Amino acid sequence: MLNEGRSPTSGCVKRLIALLKAADEDALPSPER
Repeated sequence: MLNEGRSPTSGCVKRLIALLKAADEDALPSPER
């Protein structure tokens, strides 16, 4: 679990940011769809 080095939470933060970005992209009205 703590294979992230000094900041083991960086992986979780990256996942959260990725999820937020995906949610924002899904919420935004895309002209392609």
